[in-house]
Amino acid sequence: MDHLLGLTDAPGARAHVFTLHAELEGGKYLPSFERLLRAWQARGAQLTDLETYATTLDVRHLPRCAIVEGTVDGRSGMLAMQGS
Repeated sequence: MDHLLGLTDAPGARAHVFTLHAELEGGKYLPSFERLLRAWQARGAQLTDLETYATTLDVRHLPRCAIVEGTVDGRSGMLAMQGS
């Protein structure tokens, strides 16, 4: 948790998307997830869902990149990933 808080507190840190897995953060990691949310709130972070955040963006000016299939160590199966 401290590592993640450090990354999101870093100078110049921008919006951060935390991918929640309900079966983990909503279950066996719930106490840690609650501490993380409280810490972000204490630091003044604005917590919202991705749909609400997306409505604040000017999509015409967002960067574009290719999406490719790939793998990530520790994850099973193929994933959609940002291409170069």
